[in-house]
Amino acid sequence: IINCANLNYSGTYDGWSNWCGIQLPPPNQNVSAPQSCVSFIVQEPKAIPGIRKCIPTGQQSFSVGDVIPFRIVVSNHGAASFSGNLADLLGTTSLQNLGLVAGSVQYSYGMGPYSPYSTTPGCINSFSIISTTPPSWVSVTQQTSQNLGWSISNMPGNCELATASYLVIDFKATVLPQSFGNYINTAKLVTSTGTLNGLAYYNVLR
Repeated sequence: IINCANLNYSGTYDGWSNWCGIQLPPPNQNVSAPQSCVSFIVQEPKAIPGIRKCIPTGQQSFSVGDVIPFRIVVSNHGAASFSGNLADLLGTTSLQNLGLVAGSVQYSYGMGPYSPYSTTPGCINSFSIISTTPPSWVSVTQQTSQNLGWSISNMPGNCELATASYLVIDFKATVLPQSFGNYINTAKLVTSTGTLNGLAYYNVLR
């Protein structure tokens, strides 16, 4: 795209004139007005997916039998939609032992603020409408006591610089018997552009 600015003036003078920092060239009989142009490229719309896994209460230490509230935040900061698969493993195959609290999975989605200088979304609050049913572009592929999975098909995009499209998934998990120490719960988002991981850190007390 080329964008041009034309300068029109009346009167005559010889040589260059400088007024308020703007240089006016000598009149050219073949040019009706001085012109300055700049060219730039507008790329095709693309998706910019992001993911954050967090414990919204801020608590990090738990005992066996406690319930941990987890939140997965998926964002799209690009203008195009994207599709992919989202998974969260709670079982011993992920070096931890958590159990999904039945009926605790909730969904909300919408447009919200986003820092254009950040590569991952924040642990934002849920949107006003919260449902136990996912939005139309999300389907549950697996939901056992220790394995959660979703398929995302054309998550909407957003072309505004300081906002993004969000999917927020909240659920609760019980700390089952396991060794004490530090653990990481990971939500994995796989798209055509690569794999993104959202990490939530927690500690199991003695």
